Amino acid sequence: MTQTQIRGSTQIIAGSISTDRLVSGWDSAFLKADGSVALSGDMALGGFKLTSLGDATSAQDAVNLRTLQSYVNGIAIKPAVRGVIASNQSLTGLPTSDGITYVANDIVLLTAQTSGSQNGPWVVASGSWTRPTWWSAASSQKPALFYVTEGTTYHDTKWTTITDGSITVDTTSVSITQDTTGTTYSAGNGISLTGATFAVKLGNGVQFDGSNNVAAKPYATRLITVDSNGIGITDGSSAQLIVANGSGNASWATMSGDATIGNTGVVAVNHTAGSGFLKYGDLVYNETPSGSVNGSNTSFSLASTPQNSSLKLFWNGVLLEPGSGNDYTISGTTITMLFTPTTGDKLRAYYTK
Repeated sequence: MTQTQIRGSTQIIAGSISTDRLVSGWDSAFLKADGSVALSGDMALGGFKLTSLGDATSAQDAVNLRTLQSYVNGIAIKPAVRGVIASNQSLTGLPTSDGITYVANDIVLLTAQTSGSQNGPWVVASGSWTRPTWWSAASSQKPALFYVTEGTTYHDTKWTTITDGSITVDTTSVSITQDTTGTTYSAGNGISLTGATFAVKLGNGVQFDGSNNVAAKPYATRLITVDSNGIGITDGSSAQLIVANGSGNASWATMSGDATIGNTGVVAVNHTAGSGFLKYGDLVYNETPSGSVNGSNTSFSLASTPQNSSLKLFWNGVLLEPGSGNDYTISGTTITMLFTPTTGDKLRAYYTK
């Protein structure tokens, strides 16, 4: 016998059935949006996918693609932040930085705090700032990657933590640096770029050494030397000077002949045995030879030996003639007069010593 039934689409007032009118146990037989009912068995999605899945926080949480990729790469990709502040920032108020005027609930990445434990993401507020739930205070974090969406300088950039080991938020000093991998590069002065490979352009005097390091190139016939200590001039000997040799190349040479130089840079003019240049101190003027002028003494002495017959001997203003049979002879510093000067006569000598 056919049972009379009520047509739900026309005979029941929309929204008029309360949950207490439903069969007992209905609320445990269906999934609920508030997550209060757990599955009692496996669920097949029929080739469809779960979307907008949050980041996993517990060991048995489902993993979204972003989290999976981050773990494959050894780094956790965090939600995007609005901007970066790369200078020390007070953790309160609504700042303006890099062209961004922040408002409450914006997420900002701090990278240059005086206290390194304050680096990382923060939720901006008009009062005191807080950490985002996915970087909560005292939580343990692995190396992380942050994407930046805005900013005059830092828009569309990515930043990574470079702190070794696990990070305890607000305890571990965190270092964060901009990750420029994947960026478009161009070669500057002295650098060439072929595909993804940079190379150094070698100019004059530059070469690659046996370990493929850039090194200075020495010139075999010149004084420049290159070794592990750096670039320098090849050492010479004490008191040498650099001069052009017969080929016109610079070389070390020792001064000789009329002048020599000491290792302190003092130049000495040679005048031994009457050779070389004269120095002012070698000229003797108006010297009175030692010896008595008394009418009987004929032997007189000079303070130094005259060089190259340079003696000019005057007797009472008259220039005397040297040599045997003339006015006097000289041997070393000794003058022998061939006549006897009398008391009151004046002998004066001029010579080069």
